[in-house]
Amino acid sequence: MKSKCILVAGMPWSGKTSFLTKLQERYLDLSIISIDSIQEWLYDSVWFSNKEEKRDLHKKAFELWLKQAQDAIKNNKIPVLEYPFDNRHIEQLSQIFKDIDILTICLDLPVELSYQRFHDRDLSGKRHPWHFHSSYPKIWDSLPQYQSFEDYSEAMKRLNVAEFSLWTLLTINASEFPFNDKHVFEFIDKEFLV
Repeated sequence: MKSKCILVAGMPWSGKTSFLTKLQERYLDLSIISIDSIQEWLYDSVWFSNKEEKRDLHKKAFELWLKQAQDAIKNNKIPVLEYPFDNRHIEQLSQIFKDIDILTICLDLPVELSYQRFHDRDLSGKRHPWHFHSSYPKIWDSLPQYQSFEDYSEAMKRLNVAEFSLWTLLTINASEFPFNDKHVFEFIDKEFLV
């Protein structure tokens, strides 16, 4: 059987992490690889004091994340990667997974709702501080970095976040939560995991 990989894509805060939990409960043999866990470990271990250092650590976390996915494939596992992928990632992912069957599950969410959830989640106190500070752990002298809706919307459009896909694409309407994922599981069972 040809090696496989699942990409869970879509707008930020569209429910990708919650969907991963459902995938993991239904398909126990999938290898769920969390970039947030890698980033939190890296940022807590190394720290950063400005946007450039934070960007460099994010790049390192991304490399470690993709390496874990490649290792899973070598061990005959199906990695599942969740991220707000965009057009900057297409060439890199196409090269890494060039001989792999890829299913992209895109969680479709209007940019207005994405932006609202973005702020609600950050203000909830449940997010790791690195998400919205340019200095960590010395966050007491660092103000949260928030984009205006106009800048956020423009970035999402320019990067094609909502339209990202590689190979087979399956779209879920993520406007309502919890969303209906029955047809996704039916497709995975009948078309992808055969």
